[in-house]
Order: sequence, then C-alpha cells, then structure tokens
Amino acid sequence: MNNNRLLSGTIVPFFHFFSALMCIFFSNELVDKIYYEEYSDVTYFLFISSGVHSLLISALIVSIFVYSKEMYIKFIPILFLLQLILTFLNFYIIYFYNSETLFTAIIINLSILILYLYEFKITK
Repeated sequence: MNNNRLLSGTIVPFFHFFSALMCIFFSNELVDKIYYEEYSDVTYFLFISSGVHSLLISALIVSIFVYSKEMYIKFIPILFLLQLILTFLNFYIIYFYNSETLFTAIIINLSILILYLYEFKITK
C-alpha cells in the first residue's frame, strides 16, 4: 500500500496536539475573551476536557501510525467515532455557552471527519 495516501496519520495529530495545547494552557484566557466576564467552572472544565481528549487522540494516532500502517487502517472507523465525539462536544460548547470562537474548530473537525471517510473508502 502506498503510504502517501494516509494523510490523516500525519496531519490529524498535528491539529489535535495544537488544539490540546490551546485548550489546556490557554483555557482561562479563552474563556475570559469569549464571555468578557468571570468564567464558570463548567466552561473551564469543558475546555480542559476537550484539550485532554485531543491530546490523547493525538498520542493514539501517532502511536498506531508508527507501529503499523495496516493496523492504522483498521483503526480509522474508531478514530472517526472519536473525532465525531469531539465535534459534538464543540457543538455543545457553542450551543450552550455561546462560544463563537470554536467555529474554526468545528470546521477543522468536520474536515478531519471527511478525510477519515475518504481514507476509509480508498483503503477498502
């Protein structure tokens, strides 16, 4: 199999790692900028949990992709479901907490979902 076809093994962990750094280390600043008021513990927890989720997915993708390309191909549906959960979490944050800054995150998540679907289709 041509390894150049698996773009998600290199691109997706980079986006997840960057998202995790932003959510974990800059969550207080993000919440303050979004609400212009005191942040609540719930929004802080949602940002931290989203960051930890992204960090774990990034580590999972890199470890599976480096270990075996064939195993990575078999894990694409599971990674798709994990990405879908993260997308729903971002929709939840936007809907209930009026966070407009996560629209770019949702666009990136939807593009990653499309990439997973494309790679799942070409590897079958």
